[in-house]
Amino acid sequence: MSTMALAMISALFATPALAAPRSVTGGALAPCSHPGKAMTGFTRDGQCREEQDDAGSHHICIQMKPDFCTVTGQPDWCSEQMPCMGDASKQCPIGNWCVCQWAFAGYIQKAGG
Repeated sequence: MSTMALAMISALFATPALAAPRSVTGGALAPCSHPGKAMTGFTRDGQCREEQDDAGSHHICIQMKPDFCTVTGQPDWCSEQMPCMGDASKQCPIGNWCVCQWAFAGYIQKAGG
């Protein structure tokens, strides 16, 4: 196969460059984490963005409520201290957090909205 043919095939199957993450309203994706609170996001970058290996789909930023883990039947990681936004050498409480779609839906259903 010629070099030209290989280049054309490669171009057909190339993954396009990923666009900047967008919110559900189409605007720029705002950070979920805030200074003085724990860093969230599947990759701990402070944003609830789409990641191919994120099987839980941590796409929803919520203000963490003390009963979230209990209501959703998870171990109590909700009250743990985690590395801070802006200074990973410190531990901070969870403020806003990127949660899985299933956990958010279950929380809304069980906690009454």
